[in-house]
Amino acid sequence: GLESRPPRPWQHMAGRGVLGLGSGFTLIELLVVMAIVGLLVATSVPALTGYAKQVRLKTATREAIGLLSLARSLAISSRSVRRVLLDEDRHELVIEETLEQDEPRRVRLPEAVDVSLGGGAAGTGRVVFQPSGALSTPSATVSLVSGTKRQTITVSSATGAISLRSASDED
Repeated sequence: GLESRPPRPWQHMAGRGVLGLGSGFTLIELLVVMAIVGLLVATSVPALTGYAKQVRLKTATREAIGLLSLARSLAISSRSVRRVLLDEDRHELVIEETLEQDEPRRVRLPEAVDVSLGGGAAGTGRVVFQPSGALSTPSATVSLVSGTKRQTITVSSATGAISLRSASDED
């Protein structure tokens, strides 16, 4: 007869999810979740792009400060003049006296970052450090710009001290 046998494992699961009847997601639920994820991604991409530009500018600024500091230190330690050249064609800063070496001291700047020299260095395209560490010209500025953000590196004439000022066009 009609004996009640325990269900076999595959019969127990057939037609029902692990949690019982009605478990699982409908197509509409999946589409709604995908639409929400799409909106989140679409709104975060511009923010990430702006963040990436900001990181590139800060990295380029740090590297430029490092190169200027190195040139000043080399001038003092070698007791000879050291020049940092802005090579606009190659989009880089380089210590001129190292150009003959196998690995010249240089900083390649991202194409998205515009760089210019101002102050005493504007006419020559160079920041020249004397053996004392001071500049041979009035104070020099190196400006790095990406979008609305500007980083200005100032090198003091008398001491060769290097300082940084950040600004944006919105300020």
